[in-house]
Amino acid sequence: MQKERKKTLVAQIRSELICYYAIPFILLMLSVASAVAVVVITNNTRALINQREFLAEENERLDNEWRNLILEQNALSEHSRVQDLVHQQLDMQLPSIKNEIVIKK
Repeated sequence: MQKERKKTLVAQIRSELICYYAIPFILLMLSVASAVAVVVITNNTRALINQREFLAEENERLDNEWRNLILEQNALSEHSRVQDLVHQQLDMQLPSIKNEIVIKK
């Protein structure tokens, strides 16, 4: 008799818990899940902001390097500089009109 009474008591407690506390328990679990989602999304957002700032700095550095390379290219390709190098290192001269040969097709 006690076993049956105990079983019915446990069943009654279980049914009352389900009936009266199911909605608050579900709401509590949804609130916890929402809080965890906010924390995860905030962390991901901060990581993305840091990555964007790093990429912006890298972009600026590469842009400056590109500008410097363009300036260096312009300085190295100046006609007078090339002419000076040809005269000094290769001992080349412009041909005179007498030495010039024109080929026509």
